[in-house]
Amino acid sequence: MDKQGKNNFITHRIGLYKAAYDLSKNGNNVEIDTSASKFGHIVIHKDDEDVYVMVKALTNLDPVPFSSDFEITSKFDYLVVCVGVYEAEVSYYKLDMQYVRKEISSNTGKDGKINYWLDQPKYRYYKVNSLAFP
Repeated sequence: MDKQGKNNFITHRIGLYKAAYDLSKNGNNVEIDTSASKFGHIVIHKDDEDVYVMVKALTNLDPVPFSSDFEITSKFDYLVVCVGVYEAEVSYYKLDMQYVRKEISSNTGKDGKINYWLDQPKYRYYKVNSLAFP
């Protein structure tokens, strides 16, 4: 894994664990799981149902990449974008995954692979003060 890959992995882990911590602090029964995503996601156990949350962590308010994750988005109920993971305060953006799947953009890269991303204007209005799920 190259240096940029390691940095992306660390950035993701910080956002994932910070979101899980904040959710558990708010009284949720939270589990970090890898059944749908090898990089890990959050499962919130509520009464008789589980809520699956994909977490994407960013250092700045930038487009959210889905290159290798686009196909698995159908397995999730929500997307949480964590922005500023290296800062004292993380900003959270919570979006319904059905909305996200409709708004994801794509193109074909120079390598012939399809790139997927969610542009910043598509999620910046979904900022939340705390993570809460129905």
